[in-house]
Amino acid sequence: AAARKRTPSDTELQAYLNRHPERFERPERSRLTQIYLSRDARGSDLQSDAAALAAQLQQEGILPGQAQLFGDPFLIARDLPLSSEAALARQLGAEFAVGAMAAPVDQWSGPISSSYGLHFVWPHEKVPSEIPPLAEIRARVEGEVLREREEQALRDHLAALRKRARIEIVRPEGAL
Repeated sequence: AAARKRTPSDTELQAYLNRHPERFERPERSRLTQIYLSRDARGSDLQSDAAALAAQLQQEGILPGQAQLFGDPFLIARDLPLSSEAALARQLGAEFAVGAMAAPVDQWSGPISSSYGLHFVWPHEKVPSEIPPLAEIRARVEGEVLREREEQALRDHLAALRKRARIEIVRPEGAL
């Protein structure tokens, strides 16, 4: 409780953030539109349908706003908000996430395989990884500083107890 009594100053919080930026880094994110081709619905035609769609997207200059005219119905939204590779992997699998994050901005890429089928993606923007400003993540940084203070207070308390502790070994009568 004593470790949490004093609120860390902004200077202390900024110093902590500077020492541990990896704990607060926001990963690279991408906002994209997808066209989905169902493995279940298309069966053995999946690859040939994907090749035909790739040619059509390229030749006709199809824009993301027209994506709803193509592909198969899908439970996951056609337009995905800014998402990290990890978030995309949770939704659609690691292979999809890697492919989507590698796709160049403002053009169709694909087909990219997912847990469900094949996708074409149009990344609208990519935001590089970043360390948010302290004002944005103040509560998280403060929580980490207070947690470390508590851990240090516990270590100090245990060390003090060990210094004062006296260990006696008492042997029962008759024992060797």
